Amino acid sequence: MKNVLKTQSDHEWTVVSIGWVMGYSIDIIVPSINRYHPDIGPWFALVRRKPLTIAGTGNDVFAITSALDVTKATAELLKSRIKWCHFTFMQGTESMWLQFPVEVISFSIEVH
Repeated sequence: MKNVLKTQSDHEWTVVSIGWVMGYSIDIIVPSINRYHPDIGPWFALVRRKPLTIAGTGNDVFAITSALDVTKATAELLKSRIKWCHFTFMQGTESMWLQFPVEVISFSIEVH
């Protein structure tokens, strides 16, 4: 589809790339009962286990992106008069598992 879009000039387009969406991937932040989209893949089931087991040192940086923030940023992009790039990357706050807010993670973490 991207190749077809690249060949035309009638419509402006961009691919919005956001990586992991906070509410999608971390059920402890936004429980699945409070969101529209279902869980995906086996990794997300591991997040619900207690203790949470993570790979790496726990100090590895990852981005947390809110679906609501992506919606707001996309709305601003639609209102913009600037010509769009073919790819738009959006990223929320960077964090590390061992520095994640205590109120968000109410259970222990094992690092492997």
